[in-house]
Amino acid sequence: MGIAGAAMMVLWGAGCETIAQQRRRQEMYEQEDKRLVQESMRRIEGRVETLEFELERIQQELGRTQDAAAASARAATESLEPRMGRMESRMAALEKQREQDRQELVDSLSKKMADIMKTSSSAGRSAKRSGYGYEHTVEAGQTLSEIAAAYGVSVQRILEENNLKNANLLKVGQVLFIPE
Repeated sequence: MGIAGAAMMVLWGAGCETIAQQRRRQEMYEQEDKRLVQESMRRIEGRVETLEFELERIQQELGRTQDAAAASARAATESLEPRMGRMESRMAALEKQREQDRQELVDSLSKKMADIMKTSSSAGRSAKRSGYGYEHTVEAGQTLSEIAAAYGVSVQRILEENNLKNANLLKVGQVLFIPE
């Protein structure tokens, strides 16, 4: 061992490290870091695997819940269908009855209006008797045809007796002689 070897021993003994020792220490640190990273990776992989299992379980539970909800909705729909059919039948019957009631009302009102018209015509007919006929005062909405029909005479006869040229030119309040 020469002076260099002795110097190395002194340096080594005095706390100085050689490059080889530094490399070994650095390799040990790197191996320890590598081991820690690998261990951390195993823990993360374990967590990922646990989360994947949990996700699969939740998806299965969601599928069962959706199936149950669909079955429940079908059952509810099936139970409502007969009720809806009965309601539709009742609505159709009510609509039919409403239409019948409406027709009865129209018929009743038409009859009453006809009775009023006859009464009105009769009142006009019994106005004044002069000679061989009647005097009739024209009311709003009356036509010569209606008046003639009410007295049982022709339109032409009324036109002749009253010297009228046009049957459409009657005036409200006009007095007509209606022959018997």
